[in-house]
Amino acid sequence: MSSLRPNPRRGRTIVLALLVAVGLVLGGWHTRAVLAGPPDPMVVTVGGVSFRVTEAEEVTGLTDADLGGMSHGVNGLVTSDKALVRVVLTVTAGDADTTYDATSLRAIASGQPSGSAPVAGSLPVRGRLAAHAHLEGSLSYVLPRDGSRVVLTAGPGTPRVPLLYVSTASGSPEDTHDSHPAPNPSQKE
Repeated sequence: MSSLRPNPRRGRTIVLALLVAVGLVLGGWHTRAVLAGPPDPMVVTVGGVSFRVTEAEEVTGLTDADLGGMSHGVNGLVTSDKALVRVVLTVTAGDADTTYDATSLRAIASGQPSGSAPVAGSLPVRGRLAAHAHLEGSLSYVLPRDGSRVVLTAGPGTPRVPLLYVSTASGSPEDTHDSHPAPNPSQKE
C-alpha cells in the first residue's frame, strides 16, 4: 500500500513560482510608473496632440501715436489698454497620424470668465501631422493690459500652463511693457 501524502517539495516550488511571478509583475508596474514621471507642466494635450509652450512674451507693436492718430480701419490694431502676447509652441503627434486644431487653445488672464482665441501667428491653426511628427510656430493673443497672470489652456479638465504677467496700461510711456514670465512649476526656486 502506498501513502497518499502530498509531496512537500512540489508545494514549495509552486508557491515560489507564484511569488516570483507576482514580483515580476509588480516590478514591471513600478518601473513603468517611475519612467513615466510626472506630466510636463508646460504641455496641454488635446486628443492625440501635445502643445508644448517653449516661450511666451508680450510683444511691442505700433501704438496709435506711432500711426499719428491714423488708426481708423487698421486691421488687428492693439489698443493701449490691451496687450499682444506671443506664445511659441511645439505641436507633437502621438502614436498615430492625427489632425490638430490650435483654435481650442485659449489664453486666459486672471479674472476673465473665458479665454481669448488666437488672433494671428506663424503656426497654422489647423493641420495634419504624421505619427510622432512635430511642428513649431507661434500664436498671438490680445489680452487686457492690467497686470494679470496669463495661462494657456484648452478648456475645462485640461492643464493650465503659466505664461506671463502682462504689463499695466497705467505705466509711463517709456515703460509700458513690463511683462515678465509667470513662474514655471517645473523649476525649483
